[in-house]
Amino acid sequence: MKVAVTFDLDLVDYTSGGFVDEFELCFPLFQNFCIQNPWLKTTWFIRIDDQIAHRFGRADYIFVQHKDKLDWLLDNGHELGWHFHSYVKDGNNWIQNTNESAVVDELNRNFAKSQKYNMDLLRMGWTYHTNLTMQAINNFDLMADCSALPRPNYQWDMAKRDWENTPEQPYFPSVTDYRVPGTDCYATPEFPISVAHISSPYDTEPNVLRYINPCYHAHIFQMGLNNFKGEYLNIIAHPYEFLSNDKPHGLLAFNTQIFFDNLNYLNQNNYTTCTMGEMVRDYLLNS
Repeated sequence: MKVAVTFDLDLVDYTSGGFVDEFELCFPLFQNFCIQNPWLKTTWFIRIDDQIAHRFGRADYIFVQHKDKLDWLLDNGHELGWHFHSYVKDGNNWIQNTNESAVVDELNRNFAKSQKYNMDLLRMGWTYHTNLTMQAINNFDLMADCSALPRPNYQWDMAKRDWENTPEQPYFPSVTDYRVPGTDCYATPEFPISVAHISSPYDTEPNVLRYINPCYHAHIFQMGLNNFKGEYLNIIAHPYEFLSNDKPHGLLAFNTQIFFDNLNYLNQNNYTTCTMGEMVRDYLLNS
């Protein structure tokens, strides 16, 4: 089975709620692993949005600050996509922006900046979409959107989103309901993040669907792979999650070696890594 290994680069550590340059910290480790394991191909979704501009002076700050690292990824068969996170300030805190028209305006303002770096894949921050935002991104003529998280909204979910009726497999979103395929549909396909029944020690209900993350503890990662029933496997991590630290967590190992072991597990068990773009092209060719 082909698997797209993807990363969302936020420059945020959500477990502590703080800002951190996770890319600077993780890249030497990741680069060294890739040099030793050239079979690994990945896709990195890089933020360009108004909050990055507010924090660093320009929306494409990551591309300037880390040009050498991003160039190395591209030169070595990896891929970059656009990660768009719409935030608003609430007192001293940044919170999710759920004003649909404001999110669309911000998307439109930043689209040209993303195209400067030839990114034709998008993942929305918070996995947030509405009919209005889906309509907006279809004007961009992207290869694919990779935002859908096909699972119920659990009571502990903090992010505002709705993908409860979404299939696990790629589809062309209906113009009347972005969450499902339709006969009257958009031209930009939706590639959901892969979810599976993954148990955690702190679960309060059975059969929780979670996205499959190579930064999980090894047995949990393998549980997700074994329970995944789809054809197109799209797994996701954040760079800070594979940096080693002593934070106890029921799902995340926070251990660099376990992360690398999980990647090696893919290679040793008949999974072939590919970029998201390669997966999309394969789907379009065979659909």
